[in-house]
Amino acid sequence: MNTLKREDIIEQYFDKFGTGQKSMAASPQSIRYCANLIRENGISSILDCGSGLSSALFHFQFKNVVTVDDDSFWAKMTQDFVKIVVGKEISISTLSNMMNEKFDFIFYDYGDIETRIYYFKLVIFMTKKFIYLDDMHISYYYDYVTHILKNISHELIICTEDEFGRYGALVKIG
Repeated sequence: MNTLKREDIIEQYFDKFGTGQKSMAASPQSIRYCANLIRENGISSILDCGSGLSSALFHFQFKNVVTVDDDSFWAKMTQDFVKIVVGKEISISTLSNMMNEKFDFIFYDYGDIETRIYYFKLVIFMTKKFIYLDDMHISYYYDYVTHILKNISHELIICTEDEFGRYGALVKIG
């Protein structure tokens, strides 16, 4: 019987990668928010952009998750962690290898902010319903995202904030 809980994974993640990761990794609050949204909306396909804590928790809670990362070293560390802690073998590709796919939900925490800006239009194209944008507290990223979204039917909701003052936003497409 598997008694592993979401909180156990979070604790093991920061034990392995260090508490310094708390200000870098996706916040547990944002992942909880997204997991609830996925359940409430019957999401059937999830793209996890940027491997790490989000990957471990999404693969633990859901079966229909694809993870991508632009950093092969970090992707390998995430694969190893998910295999050991969650008990799943996952493959991690790059976003450019998924260009022709569509997903109901995308968790977007891919690379540095410049990399996210570069791929943002592609991510919009790949989204059927929702994009969760991490790190929207960074003003130039927020400005870029809102500028690009001006001509797209959407709703932007600032939805999570953590102890570091970081926040994420949900984009509902359509």
